[in-house]
Amino acid sequence: MVPQPESNSPREEIQYFKSKCALCLKCIEVCPEEAFTLTLDGIKEFDRSKCTLCGECVKNCMYDALVFVSKSMSPEEVVRVVLQDEDYYRNSGGGLTISGGEPLLQKKFVMEIFQRTKSLGIHNAIDTAANVRWEDLQDVLPLVEFWCC
Repeated sequence: MVPQPESNSPREEIQYFKSKCALCLKCIEVCPEEAFTLTLDGIKEFDRSKCTLCGECVKNCMYDALVFVSKSMSPEEVVRVVLQDEDYYRNSGGGLTISGGEPLLQKKFVMEIFQRTKSLGIHNAIDTAANVRWEDLQDVLPLVEFWCC
């Protein structure tokens, strides 16, 4: 497993905004894992250890009290999103910046994206603490026009 910064989970997560919750209890109805419960005091609790991230609660929450705070994407999906702003990059001379945490902890993923965007003429930038092996920096170096450290 790739080491992760203390505050970032390597998997998708659901965030619960208690202040937005109207206690409609739809999440309790649709959760197949019974990750949501209502206490006798009328307080909704979310047991993340039971959650399988199926997303049924998110899809059925009409108050946006439950939302995915991250999304797993392939390099192809990321490039597809980047290309939505291709005209802007061409007109401004701007491009794609990948930042983190430490993006080079996922060097292979970053390189796949940068190889694709560079071949399409989009400038690549990386915001890194450079707290990785020198070899990792060397591997990414030819794909990056701008470094932020």
